Amino acid sequence: MSKELIEYVVKSIVGEAPIIDIDKSSQDGVISFKVKVNREDRGRLIGREGRTIRSLKALVQNLKENAHRHCSIELID
Repeated sequence: MSKELIEYVVKSIVGEAPIIDIDKSSQDGVISFKVKVNREDRGRLIGREGRTIRSLKALVQNLKENAHRHCSIELID
């Protein structure tokens, strides 16, 4: 569910960009999402002073399925 939520929010922010790839991995109770978008769309996803990406992380962290785990979202090239 969290991967689909991230994909939905990212597509809402950057539009139907040609490159949107999200990889999910879990290790030692930490869930990592690696998000790949076009370079020109990264600024929109990060937001002013990182507010947008922090809000997305908080949204994913507060999902019931992630309640007792740490979540990280990383933008990659």
